Amino acid sequence: MQIVFDMAYDQATAPNGVQAGQSSLGKLMVGSQGLLGVLETHLGLTSRETHHAMRIQGYMESMQAVVDKPEASFFKRSLEADAWSSAKQFIDYRDELVLAGWDGCDLATQSAKLHALALVESVFPETLKKGLGDKLQSVLMALDHNPSLHIQTIELTEPLDALPFLIGQVLRKLQALGVCIDVKNEKVNLANGNLGMIQNVMFDADHETAPAKQGDDSIVLLCPEDEWTAANTLASWLKADEAKNTDVLLVQNGGSDVLDHALNEVALPMLGNSTRSAFRAALQIMPLALSNAWSPLNIQALLSFLSLKVSPVPSFAAKRLLGAIQNEPGVGGERWQKAENKIIEIKKDRLLADGIEEADAVIQAQTFMDELNHYLTGFRFDPQSGIPAKAVVEMCDWIKQGLKTPELKQSMAQALAQVDRMIELASCYNQPIPRAQIERMLDSVIAEGGQNPDSQAQATPWHSVSDTGSIAGKVGTVVWWNFTDSGQSSLAFWSEEERESLQKTGVHLETPATIRAREANQWRRALQYAGERLLLISPLKMNGEATQLHPLWDEIRHCAVSPTDSEAEKEDKYQRLLWQGKSLNAEPTLSLAGRSIVLQAENKAALQAPEEVIQVGKGIISKPKGLSFSQMSTLLGCPTKWAFQYHAGLRSMDSLSLPTGNTMIGSLCHKIVEDIYTDTSKWDVGSVRNYVSKLFDLRVPQMAAELLEPGRELELERYRISVCDAVEALLQTIDKAGLKVTQTEGMVSGKDLDGIPFKGYIDLLLEDDDGQTFVIDLKWTGSTKYKTEEIKEGNALQLASYAWMLKSADDVWAPGAYFMLAQGELLTDDYRFNTDRIIESPLSAKEVWQLGSKTWRSMFQEMQNGEIEVSGLMDEGELKEARNDAGIMHVKPPCHFCDFGKLCGQTRAEA
Repeated sequence: MQIVFDMAYDQATAPNGVQAGQSSLGKLMVGSQGLLGVLETHLGLTSRETHHAMRIQGYMESMQAVVDKPEASFFKRSLEADAWSSAKQFIDYRDELVLAGWDGCDLATQSAKLHALALVESVFPETLKKGLGDKLQSVLMALDHNPSLHIQTIELTEPLDALPFLIGQVLRKLQALGVCIDVKNEKVNLANGNLGMIQNVMFDADHETAPAKQGDDSIVLLCPEDEWTAANTLASWLKADEAKNTDVLLVQNGGSDVLDHALNEVALPMLGNSTRSAFRAALQIMPLALSNAWSPLNIQALLSFLSLKVSPVPSFAAKRLLGAIQNEPGVGGERWQKAENKIIEIKKDRLLADGIEEADAVIQAQTFMDELNHYLTGFRFDPQSGIPAKAVVEMCDWIKQGLKTPELKQSMAQALAQVDRMIELASCYNQPIPRAQIERMLDSVIAEGGQNPDSQAQATPWHSVSDTGSIAGKVGTVVWWNFTDSGQSSLAFWSEEERESLQKTGVHLETPATIRAREANQWRRALQYAGERLLLISPLKMNGEATQLHPLWDEIRHCAVSPTDSEAEKEDKYQRLLWQGKSLNAEPTLSLAGRSIVLQAENKAALQAPEEVIQVGKGIISKPKGLSFSQMSTLLGCPTKWAFQYHAGLRSMDSLSLPTGNTMIGSLCHKIVEDIYTDTSKWDVGSVRNYVSKLFDLRVPQMAAELLEPGRELELERYRISVCDAVEALLQTIDKAGLKVTQTEGMVSGKDLDGIPFKGYIDLLLEDDDGQTFVIDLKWTGSTKYKTEEIKEGNALQLASYAWMLKSADDVWAPGAYFMLAQGELLTDDYRFNTDRIIESPLSAKEVWQLGSKTWRSMFQEMQNGEIEVSGLMDEGELKEARNDAGIMHVKPPCHFCDFGKLCGQTRAEA
């Protein structure tokens, strides 16, 4: 067996390093993990892998076991603050020391960190000592018995002394056992042009550099404006000469779904190397489920969990519960209970369809809903005290059962494995686990993330590697995708005194300089192995964020100039190597890195200017089957919105947002008013406040759960006072008017407008001692201004519509008023409310209704004639004047509350 060893070769390498015509059988390209695997297999040392999260867990317990010892003072406070993160950091220190040759013994040193590490090591279980260094130490001990190995040669890409200490020790031991250890010494074959000039300087400093040539594209830095432009350019370049793609090597440097999309668009195979992310939907099931297990309820966490495409909650149930909390942002209220009943009904019908007896189906459907409620609403624990380990296991088991259906089992394999890992971790605990620690555990369990499940690798004619360290041989063209600086650094800090103490006892930590030199040498392989061209692609923006060029560019720039060059000469040479994104589309044909890309001009069709009147066929718009004030008001405000919403049945996509602010509090206050009048129509104002406060506490978890979140205590109390004040002011107003409530949220119907049935829902129906009906509509807004102006201008159509539907046989119209809850004010133009403030209106309720219905007829007739007015595109002042001249009502176009701005052109007109 022949082995080529490089610290970066644990990733797939390309090309395979074998000369043409030679067989690669028996030749391995391996990194540290690959070499370890070969040796463990030869020596019979293979064992079940231990997930790193389990090792962190065990190390944390070891730290806690010795925390009261004097040496533990180094980590005691951090362990108390965040035990998991402390253990995660310390086990990294420990593994680095073991790889450097540490045997776990205490050292003669003044370093508190080293003494603390030795203390923890003394109790750290042997079964968890499974880092790279631990395994290499086991290999070294096994090699002492002179085993028979089938390894002839190991070729190194860097000197033996430059490797991590234990890896070097293993290789020396193999050498002593007769394995030939050689250092690969490849001479760089210089390319032509600027690339050869850069190679000459970078790899052979004795040679003089020649000036960079204008128009030579043997080495090019391409800087498109964004990732999409970069991906389309690269895909077009690969497509331009497919026959030569066999001599191309693509360095992916991080995955890219955008690049795969661009390749697919030009019928080239996809790489299938999407960016790994812990936020893939499948990997968020467990974190979101556990985030919903804390008290008080976090309504946003519940919303996110129910919104998952795949979860333990079946889609038919999740959809209905989502609808409930989007109307009432809490749990247990009327909307939630209605959703429960519907879910039980659907589940029962499905069970019956499966042949289950009805009695059993009823029981099973109820049990199903009870289980959902248990995990969604009743499964709550204090974040500080923590969640019992058994409860974590129970939640994870529930998730597993929900994801183990035949159609999901394969696609959810990684998610299920992580759930199993969490069960394994939680099973180690005998006490509740605080929220902070649960979150750290989750971070470790899902740290590796997952790829886009829709991104599948396809066979490519070109070579492909994940980073430059995996380039193992010569190719014609190297393309480095995403030539940007990640800014990541993983070097642990060790003081000089610690390094010296360790060195004296045979523990040889790698120096930062050695690690950085190895990293830089791996970067240079893109230049070293490029035989003809090097194309560096560095988008100016990735995911909307500005990028920085890769550090190798500074080295290339240094090689491109002479120390004697002036600043102007240096800048001129730099620009010869650099292509900015703006130059990509300057000519019909783009010549790039030896290929010509034919660019096609985009056929840009000018957007049609929005029209103030949309022409449709006569008779296309038909009468609605029913009518309400809100529908009538929509048509009067903007006929186009009415046509889109009520005639065409268009609606915006379901939003994953919840009502908040005035909308949420208004609904809550409405409900409390409805509650207080459930049993009685008359209240003593002096005694109602305490009852309203109790109702507030009852309804907030059901309808305004966000107010129960930590840190919002003051806001909750302010709203409590405001709601109590509002209800108290309402009752005082009703008492002063001598009225009693007869119905809340009452539906009224029985009237029709031009043959169209009309109905409405009235917040409060009231009566005086003479049996006269009164109407109060409740509003919670930040100001009384708009409703006051509505009455003053004779446009209170909502109140007029209620009065019309309730008018008596002798044409007595019911008095109507708005009660502004947040301000505690009654707004009306009717003296019969016996209020101190009467707003003067130019029209009676009857006249307002007559004007509104006349306007409806006029505007609807225009629509039936084939002309639909786009009110939002018109000047509002001119529109209002035209309405007045025509003797019809003006209603302000509802553009701020409309989802159809892009369809009618109003949004484009504003832009």
